[in-house]
Amino acid sequence: MIRKAGKLNIAASIVLALVLSSCAPSTTPVENAVATQPKEENSCKDFPVVIYPNTTSATCEKNPQRGEIPLSFTAFVESADSVEQVTKFYQTEVQASGWTVDPNGVQSSTHSVVSLKKGKGYASVIVNTGANDKGSSFQIHAYPNGNSLE
Repeated sequence: MIRKAGKLNIAASIVLALVLSSCAPSTTPVENAVATQPKEENSCKDFPVVIYPNTTSATCEKNPQRGEIPLSFTAFVESADSVEQVTKFYQTEVQASGWTVDPNGVQSSTHSVVSLKKGKGYASVIVNTGANDKGSSFQIHAYPNGNSLE
């Protein structure tokens, strides 16, 4: 039952991410990823999932929290690299930081979904072809504590 609930949560995250994918904020290219948090927290360096290294823009947010513990994080990222390149990175490189990849992801030349798990935490990487069919635009939704505040 717990395993089924976890899969439902991941599925719900993917559906929500797909619905919101057209709502990503417009940003200009930056040398370092810039967050929407106050100045003292203005980078993606503390994002729980590694951010793809070849980005043209990245905006990270800490979502609703209780006290000092964020419930989730969201990154909106763009790259000149293809959907395939970004997907391959998230299927292989994140394992070095302790994430495991669900082998049942979705992948095509224009869209992919990579589901990740680390302890109680989970994340979804949703990658789409970028504007004008160039590069890629993707979102990462991370829940480092799963559904709890422990």
